Amino acid sequence: MIRTRRPRAPLIWIHGWLGDGGGARTLHGLGRNVVSLTLPGYAAGGPSGEMGVEAAIKAVGEAVKQQPDAVLVGHSMGGLIAVRGGLESHPRPRGLVLLAPVPPSGVYLEARARDLFAGATGDAVLLGKVVDYLTAKRLPSRWVESVVKDARRRASPEVLAAYLEGWVRPTPECGFMQPWDVPALLLLGRYDRAITSELATREILPWTPRARCVLLDECGHFPLAEVPLRTLRLIDDFLGSLDET
Repeated sequence: MIRTRRPRAPLIWIHGWLGDGGGARTLHGLGRNVVSLTLPGYAAGGPSGEMGVEAAIKAVGEAVKQQPDAVLVGHSMGGLIAVRGGLESHPRPRGLVLLAPVPPSGVYLEARARDLFAGATGDAVLLGKVVDYLTAKRLPSRWVESVVKDARRRASPEVLAAYLEGWVRPTPECGFMQPWDVPALLLLGRYDRAITSELATREILPWTPRARCVLLDECGHFPLAEVPLRTLRLIDDFLGSLDET
């Protein structure tokens, strides 16, 4: 069989609830064109106009129009937005890379966890506890502090609350979605307390049946920060397979 190579797919980076976390900068290590999508409301200038998950899904569609044949790379909440935004995009993206993604229909949080996340929208101490929760309290306190500082710089409590409301409860309209037959790479952290392999099997893989799932050792909820070189290698191999036809 003769194999040909397609143009190298550009990447559209979709950050999570806590902001970029250095994801776009790390992805540049792949030597590809990376478009970093700042979700509506996230910026040093504060909220402006429409914001929240539904607004973010629309923003993905606009970004794909500007970068056809792109691969969407979504982290955490950005994974939910990547799947749902990609499904509604015309043209459709070439593929998906999902890093510790929230399921497309949202994730159910027990009352204690929900209260923690809700309180964290306006409280730096509680936001640090959220980061510790997501990483099984394994990472240096200075790193946790830097994530909290960056998140609060990028998003006001109003913005964090608006987006939180969009992913912590099931979304009924997702019941009308069809599984997306697109090549996908799903990366999970062994120490992630929120997005576990059991959750992914039950609530993510049914939407992306062509996904290859990898469980990363020594990793919690932030693969690009916790195990950057391993994460980049896996993404690079996946993108290489998409470039071949």
